Amino acid sequence: MGRPKAWLPFGNERMLQRMVRLLVDVADPIAVVHAAGQSLPDLDRPVLRAIDARPDLGPLEGMAAGFATLPETTDLVYATSVDVPFLAPGWIARLAIEIGEADIAIVEAGGYLQPLAALYRRATVLPAIEGLLAADRRRPAFLIDQLATRRLDESMMRSVDPQLSTLKNMNTPADYHALLDEAGLPRGRAVIELHGVPRIRAGFARLEVCAGSARGAVEQLVAAAAGRLDGLLEDGRLHRAYKLNLNGERFVDDPDALVVDGDELLLMAADVGG
Repeated sequence: MGRPKAWLPFGNERMLQRMVRLLVDVADPIAVVHAAGQSLPDLDRPVLRAIDARPDLGPLEGMAAGFATLPETTDLVYATSVDVPFLAPGWIARLAIEIGEADIAIVEAGGYLQPLAALYRRATVLPAIEGLLAADRRRPAFLIDQLATRRLDESMMRSVDPQLSTLKNMNTPADYHALLDEAGLPRGRAVIELHGVPRIRAGFARLEVCAGSARGAVEQLVAAAAGRLDGLLEDGRLHRAYKLNLNGERFVDDPDALVVDGDELLLMAADVGG
């Protein structure tokens, strides 16, 4: 995605804030698993925080960190990623009914099991995860091989989530834009500040744009300059004579780099300061 998903805007909230809001009525406590040193959006509800010390080991390591952080009295744990903005709380309630005496309740949809939309019994699943990690067996599917599992067909979940929207996640900017469009939300309201030569050529210093990518933002800038910034894009990329900075943090070379609500872009000549 090019940036932390927890911070992606979705309407008037960030993704992590949205996920906690959706979960709070059906899950308590909530544990948020994140990398060491990773900043998170402010939350208006208390959550437990767990550090994924070895993110290179994949989702099982993250699940282990989160499960271990929850109180030992916790019976059932729902595992989810942070990038499912249409999660249906009723999905979790249905799994809690269906799990019975099993260790796992998991849905098979589109021919695939969905381990990050599943319910787990902490007392049996946590030691099983730790054993798999110790054996360097990192796939969540290995849990199903050794624990009592209640498999649910996707048709069984449509009564609580008719479109299976709980499974709609976003791994690329295109996925993110598609879900924004589905929600009727704008792709990205940003501001481009022009410095030096670009400002002189354009005849203005600032432009508000609505674009989901760096290329889209620059294309709107070129159009607004009415011919005065022709040549700014070359074969779909920013001309090598210019640089584009994102939020004062990094220069953007990828024309498809994600631009989201509230971003600030700075366009300058490449030789500034040199």
